[in-house]
Amino acid sequence: MVAFLVVLACAPLPKGDAQRPDIILVSIDSLRADHLGSYGSTRGATPFLDALAARGSRYAHARSSAPWTLPSHTTMLTGLWPQQHTVVDDGRKIDGSLPMIQESLQKAGYATAGFVSTIYVSKRFGFDRGFDHFEDFDIGMRNNLEHPVHAAELLSEAQSWVKKNGKDKPVFLFLHIYDVHYPYQPPPGYETRFNRAATAAELDYREYAYYKKKPVRPKRMELLRGQYDECLLAVDDQLRSFVGLWDKVGRSANWLITADHGEEFGERGSWGHAQTLYSELLDVPLIAVGPDFPASVRQEVVGHVDLAPTLAGLVGSSWSGPGVDIRKPVPERVMLADTSRFDTLRLSVEAGGHRLNVDRKSGDYELFDRRADPKEEKILDDAVQQNALEAMLLRSMGQPCQLKEGVLRSPKGQLWQGEIWVEELVAPASFGLFPPDAKFRVDEGQPGTSDPRVSCATTSTASSLDPETRRQLEALGYVQEGEEE
Repeated sequence: MVAFLVVLACAPLPKGDAQRPDIILVSIDSLRADHLGSYGSTRGATPFLDALAARGSRYAHARSSAPWTLPSHTTMLTGLWPQQHTVVDDGRKIDGSLPMIQESLQKAGYATAGFVSTIYVSKRFGFDRGFDHFEDFDIGMRNNLEHPVHAAELLSEAQSWVKKNGKDKPVFLFLHIYDVHYPYQPPPGYETRFNRAATAAELDYREYAYYKKKPVRPKRMELLRGQYDECLLAVDDQLRSFVGLWDKVGRSANWLITADHGEEFGERGSWGHAQTLYSELLDVPLIAVGPDFPASVRQEVVGHVDLAPTLAGLVGSSWSGPGVDIRKPVPERVMLADTSRFDTLRLSVEAGGHRLNVDRKSGDYELFDRRADPKEEKILDDAVQQNALEAMLLRSMGQPCQLKEGVLRSPKGQLWQGEIWVEELVAPASFGLFPPDAKFRVDEGQPGTSDPRVSCATTSTASSLDPETRRQLEALGYVQEGEEE
């Protein structure tokens, strides 16, 4: 840690272009909002990020579009909902026809570079397009959860690149930091800041389904929370040094710091992420600091889908998609999230202060009052649900509809998909809730009706894996217990 700080101190950046500030987008993997002091935590794990939040715009209600890394980062850089970009499982990659924000910034005269520390934001999935330089450190499935690249190394590489390439033009940096992702491994000097040091066995992560059957005991969960926050404190210190490089030479920059998703710590009976859509996974921090972001606490609901249009707006460009430039007043809208990870089929629709949580496999749904119950601890009872749901739909979707078999439908039987009503029978590639290996069957409905329904009989992705790949994925928690060959 000390050596890294010395390197930063001895390697000043060029002053850059005062008329065109740099743009730096930082994504801290698995960071839930309520572990920052500026979002309510009293632990003290984020003193620097809290100071940044006080300097700039803190968005109090920022939402992720997916509870795991691949689709959420795709939304960040394309400005599309997962249902639109369809990069929702390991077999998908970003389609070459989809515009990405780094391409727009590159065309606007910015030098562009990405530095990432997980396979799920790597060249393998198409994230390198539009970057002059892209470094994913050759991370593969075998070592993804071993944290082969920590924030110190990643930021040092980024610093070196800016020093060489940021002399005559502004830069856009996309930085993905993985240190807060499980298994939590605080660096030396941090492992006892909030709790005792953990053993390797205590830090070991199995997988979500395992902990549903064998819940983590309270003392171990508190230890894990401590280790998580110790990792976060280490990242906070690294970012303090990195941002200080710009402050030291007076180099102008707009910083946007967020997370791809949060983390469950037993709230729904397990530990981890990717399989549900509750507040501990969808509520993420969003702090924007720089000449274009005045000091303020913004109360509008914003999300990943807004990052691309905001970055485009910073350089005077426009962006086509459902998001908005969050520097301006943000209208009340519908916010979406979904997951099809590990054979789940869940959809989140938030509007008008309420959030609808739909399980398309079971047909069950829950409605929460996000304003009165931000942690989503109380499901509204049937009578309140009916009234609130009707108001939510009428207000936000512009036409009456009903919840039928766990799906939002218009009177004509259409399915609501983001911003428009569409016929429910759609191609798998255009609807993110269907995993790529889903089998589809069309039921013609009852005689005399015109209400055909699509049912989805999912098959395990693991069924097509060779034994060695399956073994590796099992070891990493990417093949879930109970998946059949």
